[in-house]
Amino acid sequence: MQTRVFPEISEISRRRERRKKGVEKCRWEPWMDRVGWQKIDLQRVNFVIDPAYDSYDPQVRMAGGTPVHYAMEVSQPTQSSSDFKIDISKLRAKCTKKTKMIVLNNPNNPTGKLYSREELEAIAEMVRDFNLIVVADEVYEWHRIHQNCVFTCSTPTQEALATAFEKE
Repeated sequence: MQTRVFPEISEISRRRERRKKGVEKCRWEPWMDRVGWQKIDLQRVNFVIDPAYDSYDPQVRMAGGTPVHYAMEVSQPTQSSSDFKIDISKLRAKCTKKTKMIVLNNPNNPTGKLYSREELEAIAEMVRDFNLIVVADEVYEWHRIHQNCVFTCSTPTQEALATAFEKE
């Protein structure tokens, strides 16, 4: 990532990513900026994994690209975000010579799904095989999201205990 105003911050971010994840980040503008899209061959096909953040599709189109949607499979009835799964063989079947990029949002917005290691490794293999660009939208990377939690209203006893501890 390279910002117009603060290249030093970009460099610090790049070094942190390399140190923490062992990943070398690109130096161009954030992908949502129209300038960033110009770095990509706009006549190419770009994957969007659904359900997806609602801005991905129009941003790909605005840049002249063709979004191809892949809908994650989900068991019914859905109990949690982990019920959404990627069938890598179906995703690979949608790849053509014109496919240029895949947008990967982890945790997924809007579901909150965290991709499993197996799913990410399968996607990484597909990316290598088809020489794709990965746009990793990890805006929630530092948030601590607890999946499969049950939230209930407190009982009178729980409220009394909480009040007692609060005053202690």
